[in-house]
Amino acid sequence: MPAISLEQLVAQGLSNSSAVTIGNYDGFHLGHQALLTELRRLAQKHAAVATTLSFDPHPAQFFRPQEPFARLLSAAQRQRGFLELGVEQPVTLKFDATISKLSAEEFFEKVLRQALRAKAIVVGHDFCFGAGRHGDVKLLGDLCAPHDIELMVIGSQRDTNGQLSSTRVRRLLQNDGDVATAAQLLGRPFLLEGVIAPGQQLGRKIGFPTLNLRMLDQMTPRYGVYAGHVWMAPANEPELAPTIMRLPSAARTAVFNIGVRPTVNETERKTHIEAHILDWPASFEPPANRRVGFYLVQRLRDEMKFAGLEELKTQIANDVVSAREIFADEVPR
Repeated sequence: MPAISLEQLVAQGLSNSSAVTIGNYDGFHLGHQALLTELRRLAQKHAAVATTLSFDPHPAQFFRPQEPFARLLSAAQRQRGFLELGVEQPVTLKFDATISKLSAEEFFEKVLRQALRAKAIVVGHDFCFGAGRHGDVKLLGDLCAPHDIELMVIGSQRDTNGQLSSTRVRRLLQNDGDVATAAQLLGRPFLLEGVIAPGQQLGRKIGFPTLNLRMLDQMTPRYGVYAGHVWMAPANEPELAPTIMRLPSAARTAVFNIGVRPTVNETERKTHIEAHILDWPASFEPPANRRVGFYLVQRLRDEMKFAGLEELKTQIANDVVSAREIFADEVPR
């Protein structure tokens, strides 16, 4: 469902009472998943519809539009992920000037009580809401009590290195390209999604044909070479999207390059994302615009500039060997 305005949400309302969680849920890390598990429990307890309320654009983008903001998931991916995680009613609210100026009390009354008909609310311990983020979980509890709305506050979700957060996952990916640790926090491989785009056929010329990705609205990890899996939509459903929360059974092992391809591009600084799928016939010609998912499992090395195509070819062959070693224990797909 596309993002709707506050006016639309209030006018439409929901036909059923709901159990609600509020947040941006960028990435669906394990902390997010704990909140959604509690949401499903409360929905069942209150015979209500499991509902999420998230925002588009992200409030950080609204308040600081001049600053780049890296999203782990596009808006469409987030909607699909909610459904995969058992959310019955994902609602996306346009974050605009009207929303940003609502006081915490107004937000509770107009959005949670009137529009969403909340019977239960689940939030994290550090949840804030309303203009200036002046509302906290104590105020939310005070507002819920007179209306017999159950409030569940989930404590900090941590591992040995700190709190689970989308910001932490973004830093792992952007600063280090550490997709393996990111996957531990996410409970799944990090996914890049888009459609196949025409390439220059340079990989084919050196014996390593690639799929070139035209990506959706999400961040890319640090430039480099990665091992992982590729999933491609079937020919009879070219627009079918990849799953978010689990690796599809039809995915195949691959080596990925993310970067500017310095060996063949002297001046161009455009980011290219390409995958060489292991054990696929070199003659395979996937049609452009078919939907694909690139699931990154482990970083192999930095992107490098080589003296020529032969040196590049040798290094790619070594990368393929490294990827095969990583996935040696997998059942062939």
